[in-house]
Amino acid sequence: MQDIAHFKRMQWEYMVLDEAHLIKNFKSQKWNLLLPLVTTARLLLTGTPLQNDIMELWSFLHFLMPHIFVSHSDFKEWFSNPLLRMVEDTVAKEEGTVNYGVLRHELFFKSMNRSQVTNT
Repeated sequence: MQDIAHFKRMQWEYMVLDEAHLIKNFKSQKWNLLLPLVTTARLLLTGTPLQNDIMELWSFLHFLMPHIFVSHSDFKEWFSNPLLRMVEDTVAKEEGTVNYGVLRHELFFKSMNRSQVTNT
């Protein structure tokens, strides 16, 4: 990471990061040094499986597509407890009320610019 100042001055077409598990913590020094590098596309390689940690998943997704997965608190709220969301959705269907879990996901994806999704 000694050359990071030199790397920041360049505009990169691709960033391929091997051993991506080393940036699974969005508070790590490596994650924060590599994130601002200007690239057209990014690819993460790792042989280490994801743990049962939603923030680890957000860390990878935000690193790959920071313009889409902006807020880790929103991501955590939307995806941290899918079983609870399924129960809430089932109760809502039985009561004939609005399905807020689905609505929340629809609003999230509608808030993304279509060009952002197709360019990544």
